[in-house]
Amino acid sequence: MAKRRVIIADDESLIRLDIKEMLTTLGYLVVGEAGDGV
Repeated sequence: MAKRRVIIADDESLIRLDIKEMLTTLGYLVVGEAGDGV
């Protein structure tokens, strides 16, 4: 089965890193990150 792809958007870089690690562990593919929603 193909991995689900996600983009993470949060203004705190450490939070983005933690979320990326958690999602990767759960089998998601993080395809992008953004420091804000703009």
